[in-house]
Amino acid sequence: VISRGIVGDKAGVLKIASPLYKHNFALETGKCLNNPDVVLAMYPVQVRADGMIQVKSTPTNQYSP
Repeated sequence: VISRGIVGDKAGVLKIASPLYKHNFALETGKCLNNPDVVLAMYPVQVRADGMIQVKSTPTNQYSP
């Protein structure tokens, strides 16, 4: 669902808004700007020299529902 979210800015923080639950999440941390108990899982991404994109299979932060 979050892939259909709207990207924007909230008080100088880059964010994405969930179209379903209307939560705003900081793009750099995954933390919810509306509810500190909600966090999106964040996965490290790297663009290789050959143009391939690598995504690590384990998140860098803890997901809490």
